[in-house]
Amino acid sequence: MVTAISSRRSSTAGQWPATAAEAQRRLQNSPYPSHRRLHCSFRAGVLIVHGRVSSYYLRQMAFALVADLDGVDQFVDRVEVVAPA
Repeated sequence: MVTAISSRRSSTAGQWPATAAEAQRRLQNSPYPSHRRLHCSFRAGVLIVHGRVSSYYLRQMAFALVADLDGVDQFVDRVEVVAPA
């Protein structure tokens, strides 16, 4: 699933590592343990979030954590919702 948002700010190659690190930091600091197992990558305005969570609610909450990052023009949702074992 790809979720596009409007371009707010253009990103430069120098911001790429910082943007990915900030997205990852936000997920690591989440009160939800499943968010800490998600991974992010960022390039040319596109933030990709991938991993697994146990509900659609947790998936939406993960994207709410990273929705306002500077330089992100588009999100790629590679988060899979799987039933807990």
